[in-house]
Amino acid sequence: MADPLSLLRQYFIQNRDIVQENDRIIFGELSWPKATRTNYVVYGSGKDGSPKEYYTLECLLYFLQNKHLSHSVYVRTASGHNLPVVHRPDRRDLLTYLGSETATSASIDKSLPLERPTQLKRVAEHENEIHPMKKPRLEDGDMERMRQKMAARLDGPKEQSVTLDNITSILALLHGIKLKEEGKVHPVEHVAPTPRPAYRPAPTPANTAYDQSYDRYAQEKFNKKEAEPRSPGQPTKRVSRTPIIVIPAADNKSLITMFNAREILQDLKFVTTEEKRASMMRRENDCLIQRSKDGGLTVPYRVIDNTNRLTNADWDRVVAVFVMGPAWQFKGWPWDGNPVEIFSRIKAFHLKYEEMKLDNNVAKWAVHVIDISRNRRHLDRAQLMTFWDMLDQHMLKCKPHLRF
Repeated sequence: MADPLSLLRQYFIQNRDIVQENDRIIFGELSWPKATRTNYVVYGSGKDGSPKEYYTLECLLYFLQNKHLSHSVYVRTASGHNLPVVHRPDRRDLLTYLGSETATSASIDKSLPLERPTQLKRVAEHENEIHPMKKPRLEDGDMERMRQKMAARLDGPKEQSVTLDNITSILALLHGIKLKEEGKVHPVEHVAPTPRPAYRPAPTPANTAYDQSYDRYAQEKFNKKEAEPRSPGQPTKRVSRTPIIVIPAADNKSLITMFNAREILQDLKFVTTEEKRASMMRRENDCLIQRSKDGGLTVPYRVIDNTNRLTNADWDRVVAVFVMGPAWQFKGWPWDGNPVEIFSRIKAFHLKYEEMKLDNNVAKWAVHVIDISRNRRHLDRAQLMTFWDMLDQHMLKCKPHLRF
């Protein structure tokens, strides 16, 4: 059975056209819904007991159509179309496989049951043929009736005056007889009715500003803003769009602390808390890191380890949390401090040495685990980069209004 990933690869290699129609993607006579899962596993999923995630057909097709873009530009473009994105670690492997440089990929899950395609029906060619017009057949009875009608007109009362209407009627009858005798009467063509434009009322003072895309909730929000009293000259408070990352406050139990958060998240290099203390570094209550992106751009993120002073607006900007394991870490948090509820809204991560046993709570929660080597520092960047890839994916889905 044909699978969408193999067909996508075949069509891409052969430079054949792939049709997108409504919510379906069509390969010749086979079509699948755009949201169909391929059997290519998303990087980082399926590890440590977490369920596997798969790229959709629409996601991979859009990725191939924009493979010439840098990853950051591609991510922003996809988010503008509300589409899922390919993670950075999968980018090179996908291009080499779909571009025929390799025959297969280790990320392809051959055990995944695939969705069957829909077979498209071809329209018969004879349905589009134009039949020649048939020559109209003139019935003897019709001709005789027309002649009798004309004779009756001519044999009318002599005292009746000849009018322009009488002359026009007689000429019309003669012209009709001539056309029928010559076989030049054209068949009636069936013309599709022209759709009538929707009725729109003329603008009046009462409906000049009327907008058909009316939204009751948006209107209520607008009315509420209009009703809020504002003193003259009062400046409008600017709402922050800077994302917030929460790390543990226990310096002796977590690999990431306020001492080394900047090196880990900004420089993508692991430095122990003990090393930073030995360098006489002062511990900060929070810090603002700058994430470097393609094109020389930087994006600010606020890192904190104390959530007691966060307002409701601040909590809306919390996008990531580093988990230690004990549930008491979330005491005083919203959603009753329930880790399951928290992790459905905030992306959770756990940083540990690769040889360490995984905490039991972390193993059963929806937490992305990042393994760090104790000695091989050249591996840090690739491992820590998964943090940003997973966070980008989460923010595209749940926090697109924030800056990232």
